[in-house]
Amino acid sequence: KLIEEHHAEALQCDSLGNTALHYCVRPRSKKGMGPVQQQKLMIEYLIERGVSASKPNKAGESAMWQAGNCCRNMKNLFEFILEATDNFTNAH
Repeated sequence: KLIEEHHAEALQCDSLGNTALHYCVRPRSKKGMGPVQQQKLMIEYLIERGVSASKPNKAGESAMWQAGNCCRNMKNLFEFILEATDNFTNAH
């Protein structure tokens, strides 16, 4: 909803260079983003709108790197991003 209302503004980087996709792949706390399926839907949505999974933030970490290295509790997230990116590329 936020992205639809604010268009590209929600897809730009914050002051640390993080995109919305960086925040989507962060490990979720007990009060986190909610169900894993909801998190995956948001990742797909962002990739379909051109948010890069390989664009690094100021610390040099891409969302793809974070998914592979930071989200130990979500071992399939890295593969999910690869699949979502591949599906989007093949569809266009």
